[in-house]
Amino acid sequence: MGVVFLINNSKLKLEKWENAILREKILSQSYDIGQFDLSAKIELVDDYGQETNLRMALNGKPKLIFQISDTSHNKLMESILPQLHDLSKQIGDNNIVLLTPSENYFGTQLFCQTNQLNMTLFQIKDDGLNSKKNCMKSPCFYIANPDLQIHHAYTPYEKLPDLNQLYFSQVNDFFKKSGFLDKILQFDKSEFDLGKIKIGKKYPIDFKFKNTMNCPLVIHHVKTSCGCTVADWEKKPIKPETLSKIRVNYSADQKGYFFKSITVTSNADNKVVQLTIKGFVV
Repeated sequence: MGVVFLINNSKLKLEKWENAILREKILSQSYDIGQFDLSAKIELVDDYGQETNLRMALNGKPKLIFQISDTSHNKLMESILPQLHDLSKQIGDNNIVLLTPSENYFGTQLFCQTNQLNMTLFQIKDDGLNSKKNCMKSPCFYIANPDLQIHHAYTPYEKLPDLNQLYFSQVNDFFKKSGFLDKILQFDKSEFDLGKIKIGKKYPIDFKFKNTMNCPLVIHHVKTSCGCTVADWEKKPIKPETLSKIRVNYSADQKGYFFKSITVTSNADNKVVQLTIKGFVV
């Protein structure tokens, strides 16, 4: 395509281009992150309606923030879904946080559920930006550090998939080099949608993972949200680079929609991981 970007800690630079109009279009969607900071007072609300803040959501580690202003850019968002799904497998869903204004929360929640985005979603009570608010009209990404400084800011562009891929590759490299991926537990898939299933039957679901830590992984406990869901897992320490799984057996004993959570507690840095299964019993 002839367009190459260099992303550094403060801005996005255009190194080479073939189309001056395209150049100006992309530059207008990118912004110098040194011109604004995240506010320490930003207030968030989680899926359970509990109030928290961005600093607590980061939990002492850098996270990739995907900030969605509204759902009017669904076509753009859908264009980056394969890359976003791939990135979540590389760095873990727990390292990606989705933020959306309160007035657009349910629309964003539906979009995430429809497209199986399993990252943590928060609604923003305050947009948390001291200035340059108009920069957030399109979906954007940035990495937020625990001190609320941000870097690797980027606005995806639907017609430049190669550029989007370059950005996600750089984010992947950042997290791999940061050392924060060395001791986390991440599953191949953290949510299963069973669709329509028949009442009176049992359905086994395998949540597969690999111990990517440099020490044995110990799963202390797996707690399910109700008695109709029973979990089984390896009780002995799991050696590094070993494949394993948590098997969840769901008994479909009541008709209607179901959403069950499975809480996994281990000795990994992300001590608690949430898994979910859902579907409709007929």
